[in-house]
Amino acid sequence: AFALQSPGTDISDPFQTAYGWHIMRLERKIPLGKLHDIEASLKNRVARDERVQLSKSTRRRS
Repeated sequence: AFALQSPGTDISDPFQTAYGWHIMRLERKIPLGKLHDIEASLKNRVARDERVQLSKSTRRRS
């Protein structure tokens, strides 16, 4: 996926996973901000993630 460069035209070679065969096409690239600019937003997204919430509730019950 990281080798794909041209949005809309680059397509990966077929590859196999546990879920079957796949190909990927690069649709668009979204520029990232500097880490210090987006760090708080990333931490909030992780904290709201259902898997994190499930993990926290499971640990509380243990």
